[in-house]
Amino acid sequence: MYAKYTHRRALSASLARISAVALLALAGASPMLPAHAGPDDGRIITTQGHVDAPKTYWENGGFALKNEANPYKTGADLYDLDKTVNWVGKGWDGRNGASQYTLTLTDSPNLRFLGEPGQTLYMAPTLTWGNHDPIWAGLGSSVKIPTENFRDGIYATDILSVEGPGRMELFRYNPDEGPADVNRILSSTSTGWHSWLLSKGSHTHNTTTFTRPGRYVVTYRTVARGTDGSIIQSPPQKLVWQVGGRKPILGDGTPNAVPTIDRYNAAPVGNLDLAKYVLSVAPHKLDPDPAKNKDADDKLSDITFTAADKNLSGTLTLYNNGYFLTDLEVKNGTATWSEMMGGESSHLQAVFTPSGNEGARWISHKLAYEPGHAESVYSDDGTGDWPVEEPDGRNTVLPTAQYTPASGDYTVRTVPSTQEGYRTLEVTFADPNVRGFIRGGFYAPNDYEYPKFDIETTIDNGVARFTYREDSYFENSELIVKVLPHPDMNARTSQVKLTQNYQRGGDYSATGTLGADAPAANPQPGDSHTPEPQPSPSADPSGPDPNDAPPSASPAPAAPEQPSASPTPSRDRDAQNTQNPAPKAPAPCQPARRARSTAAIKSATGTWTFKHNCVITGWNWGSKTIADLSMRTR
Repeated sequence: MYAKYTHRRALSASLARISAVALLALAGASPMLPAHAGPDDGRIITTQGHVDAPKTYWENGGFALKNEANPYKTGADLYDLDKTVNWVGKGWDGRNGASQYTLTLTDSPNLRFLGEPGQTLYMAPTLTWGNHDPIWAGLGSSVKIPTENFRDGIYATDILSVEGPGRMELFRYNPDEGPADVNRILSSTSTGWHSWLLSKGSHTHNTTTFTRPGRYVVTYRTVARGTDGSIIQSPPQKLVWQVGGRKPILGDGTPNAVPTIDRYNAAPVGNLDLAKYVLSVAPHKLDPDPAKNKDADDKLSDITFTAADKNLSGTLTLYNNGYFLTDLEVKNGTATWSEMMGGESSHLQAVFTPSGNEGARWISHKLAYEPGHAESVYSDDGTGDWPVEEPDGRNTVLPTAQYTPASGDYTVRTVPSTQEGYRTLEVTFADPNVRGFIRGGFYAPNDYEYPKFDIETTIDNGVARFTYREDSYFENSELIVKVLPHPDMNARTSQVKLTQNYQRGGDYSATGTLGADAPAANPQPGDSHTPEPQPSPSADPSGPDPNDAPPSASPAPAAPEQPSASPTPSRDRDAQNTQNPAPKAPAPCQPARRARSTAAIKSATGTWTFKHNCVITGWNWGSKTIADLSMRTR
């Protein structure tokens, strides 16, 4: 397991430790190694606060990904991404005690990408008020990004791969918004949703969920296409998300733990028949006094280790589907951990190393976890194989090779949604392999600086959908849709105007074509990403160690070409297509929801006022509350 995330220097150090262990063993001594050896002990632990990771910066002529957080409680600062770990532990609302670390899925059809109704997920929630337990995590960008050097001003953060026991999703969720309740951001599973369009000085307020607890390693990059056609990208950078388990030990960013395999090799072999170890998992036993139970305790499972020797002490390391979950201290022959295992089956395993020279080391056999069931494994059955990682088969790796669409044609239309008062915008591409982003919105006539209401979604498998509530202030607006290809696409932006005079309940459509663009002549090394090959652990554990300035105003999008006069204009005739807007007025707007004035915000919500113009992401227009809000003054 440890060999999976070490670099060459760390691996050399690990081999040196193994050699030292071997020498001590030959001398008949049992080395005193630390009791706990979590793989992220010593890293910078970012948790229980507002965290932006990854946040994109521009350093030394290229992109750099950082973790912006306050781990030492001395104020927010920037840290190298690979020196940090985002810990998602348990957390409750300090006012009403509600769980803030679990999300139980409702029957909303828009949540089906997460799982089935009733399934409970580990959650890093949107926490715009109250405490920030367990963690309030998003991603974003510095103001100081030279977008004038990028093709059409576009740059994006990609999830290249996710290694872990389950699946990871980022999205906004407002259950009061009917069929517009979910806006997806990033995903470990869907190729299109591996990418998020950035804008200078913005960050997301989103929910992040995981289907199973354990250690996840997420590889990110930020990428743009230069105005000369070259690929501009950060090196792939890894961020660890520890979901569940005990909090890792805070350090200076350098992992300092002794690998579990080293502890195991140094521990006494002992007699497993006499040890009588039992590893079990069962639904959590609630306290008879309801006042002593916390919200979501009924979603927990108790993982318990017992030994015949009631004086036994040591360390129990738990794995979920072969990925590190947590370390537990064994005292008086027992250890228990209550964990939210989720609503899907998995395999637990334990590696026990006794302290001192008493007891017997043990690798348990796999312990099957099924929601609501109790199971056990026993040392009488001998030693199992060293834990082997079992990736979730639904996770995908993002292809990063440049792609020239076979066709740049697309169709845009508005259709009724599943609930009265809502409509859905659909963009369908002739080539299902087109990747990119949809922006635009409802604009006041001949006023294209900022929309009244933003459209914001992503193309997945050649289709993009965005559901919105039809409010009265949409009337008489111009509805404009912009298609922004991902930097890996050899294509240019395009936009269409569906109508100059939007009326609620109307069906509008338009067709467009992406502009052609040549492939990058000299792509940078590393344009394609393949996860690092990982050694298969041996069944024999004694083998090899298996402050930004205020943002400047962004250029306004070019006004779409006005349609020629027609005696009886139809809605389809209103449709306009504009390819490759002039560089001085690029088509893409900032991918954020903007309000130009105090009055505009009042008209949208009836309650909220601000003194300055703001860039707002995640605004749930028309709702009574603002569930997801981020802004910056201009």
